[in-house]
Amino acid sequence: MKEINLTENPDVSVIVPVFNNARFIAPTLDSLVKQSYKNFEIIVVNDGSTDESDRVLQHFSFDRRLKVINQAHAGVGDALNTGHSAARGKYITYCAPGNVYYETFLQVMSVTIGITEKQNPPINFVYSDFEFLNPQGRAVQRISHNTTANTKQRLMMSYDIGFSLMYSRELWEQTGPYWGKGAEDYQWAIRAAQYGEFGLVCAVLSGQIIGSATPNDEEAIKECIELAAQLFAVEAESVG
Repeated sequence: MKEINLTENPDVSVIVPVFNNARFIAPTLDSLVKQSYKNFEIIVVNDGSTDESDRVLQHFSFDRRLKVINQAHAGVGDALNTGHSAARGKYITYCAPGNVYYETFLQVMSVTIGITEKQNPPINFVYSDFEFLNPQGRAVQRISHNTTANTKQRLMMSYDIGFSLMYSRELWEQTGPYWGKGAEDYQWAIRAAQYGEFGLVCAVLSGQIIGSATPNDEEAIKECIELAAQLFAVEAESVG
């Protein structure tokens, strides 16, 4: 097998937080190493896994773009923060085990954000439509976003963005780290909406295997909605 060298100056950093996800790691990493876009790094943060995750990760050691960071179990938010601290890319995305990036995901998303972040106002967080997949990887449901709804209003009600996303390092630095509770992506996006605009790529660029996602933390979601109402009072009042 041909060895792929690690890019010294990657444009994109892909963070993969892992905790006892051995069943879903392989399809996720397989989708990443097969990306048409090549100038990126994969940072796997093994958050104290006790299953076969280590063994699965070893199967992808041929790709030198992949770096594994091991840490004691601290939760998804902390694992994401560890990955961001190690990231070198101008643009960042995270791909949880069970999420599958289709072949052109990194290419389309990085080119799009490279254009939109130069607009006025800049769009430095982009997301796309996605699909839910059965265990065999076959699409069973497509999720298409509403292009006319206001992003911040959507955040008032629920997290209507999903997992198929990319944002700039600058936005990450402005927003700060993920919190240590559940719904960490929802809470971070609410805070990020203070500093940038969100843009939708109207194309299905990724999928999620049904059963791979962490169950919703209802108390954390409730806190997120309260935070959104606090930060965006005007929008919150207008949401019926």
